[in-house]
Amino acid sequence: MKAIIETLEVFLKGLITWCQAAAAPAQSVQAILSITDSETRTGRLIALWLWSAILTMLFQTPIFRMYRIEWTDMGFLVPYVLTMSLNVLLIGAIVHFGFRLFRLSSNLFDTLAMFVATVGVYWPISSFLAIPTQANLLSIMSTVKALNLSFWDAIPRLFHEASKGGPFGEVMFVVEPLGFVFSLCSFAIFAECIVQQYGGSRFRTLLAIQFSTTLAIIIILPISQFVNLLIWASLK
Repeated sequence: MKAIIETLEVFLKGLITWCQAAAAPAQSVQAILSITDSETRTGRLIALWLWSAILTMLFQTPIFRMYRIEWTDMGFLVPYVLTMSLNVLLIGAIVHFGFRLFRLSSNLFDTLAMFVATVGVYWPISSFLAIPTQANLLSIMSTVKALNLSFWDAIPRLFHEASKGGPFGEVMFVVEPLGFVFSLCSFAIFAECIVQQYGGSRFRTLLAIQFSTTLAIIIILPISQFVNLLIWASLK
């Protein structure tokens, strides 16, 4: 019983940490960076991202269940979560590389910490705003898979079905701009935290972030296709 209570306390503390970071990301960044013990600081950062990943999955569960993809399917869940976490690490590392390329100060761990605490913490909200897009993709993939085509025949058919807009095209037209604006706001907070931590020009910092995120999209694109293949394989 004691072990259960202690486990619940750990989960509750993690949730409180996430809520505090989402409500005040700049203060969360300062709290994490002010921790002198590296092990404690890393644990705080992992707990923050863990709750972001958990909440992201909770938001996406109803959509996946509509197409009979269950979170109890470890063959789907584990690669999906690992890929999502890899994306966050890659983007943070590429942004660090971008800062160094633009001759701006950057410490890899601190930059990753600030990225997770300002952009990664809002991943669940971004995923919520992306639900129409996700539902549209799943609907198109489910329709094409039901045709029992070969993999190579299915690819052009997927593009053909996508060109029609899909069943949630009108909703996407409204929601996708909101998601884009929300992402811009989270990256603006990230940029401000970077300037406060390292100093330097805001303009060069924003240029470095824009360059890095564009590069990250190019690098992460194959990983995104792996996720789509994973979803395709899991569709019933």
